[in-house]
Amino acid sequence: PLLDNAQGRPLLDNAQGRNIPIEIIATARPRDIFNVGGGISTDKGLTGKLNWQRPWVNRHGHSMKGDLYVSAPEQSASLNYKIPIEDPLHNYLAIQTGYNAIDNNDSNSDTVSLAIQRHWTNTTQDWNKIAFLRYSRDRFQQGTEPQTTTNLLVPGFTLSRHRSRGGLDVTWGDSQLLTIEGASDAIVSDINLARITFQTKWLRSF
Repeated sequence: PLLDNAQGRPLLDNAQGRNIPIEIIATARPRDIFNVGGGISTDKGLTGKLNWQRPWVNRHGHSMKGDLYVSAPEQSASLNYKIPIEDPLHNYLAIQTGYNAIDNNDSNSDTVSLAIQRHWTNTTQDWNKIAFLRYSRDRFQQGTEPQTTTNLLVPGFTLSRHRSRGGLDVTWGDSQLLTIEGASDAIVSDINLARITFQTKWLRSF
């Protein structure tokens, strides 16, 4: 299990010459962690949030977390299951499922999604890599128009990098993100899709 707190203290009364035994006191992190929040706004009214985490599911290092958001015009829920393959921070498999619904006056939509992601990073390189396969089913209705449904099966690949210097007071940094994804109406999807997304940010001090 993951540790929430660990302390060490020397047992001076049991010292033998220069050999001093050290006692380690460790407290395991709670099996389940909950965060609850809420608020009110002029456009969404009352809102509520619930976040749940289980840092360790089994002895193999699996973990999972879920999020729930509720308001009058929008509701969403997601569940993420993480399976470490090598390094649990940089090399792992993630399974994600989610639901999102929006009621915006005369426009209504809801989306159900399921994704499998393979994350891995080479410790000798700055680039993070993600290969993914995502399925989504979108339903949309505008006013009295007939409801439309779109199915998408989207494979893709993401390459990202984040660099910084200066600790908490960053004086130099940059980040890049490139995602390539596509879909074909010959395989599950209702439409053909090809999309390339590139983002970059730079920070320099003078």
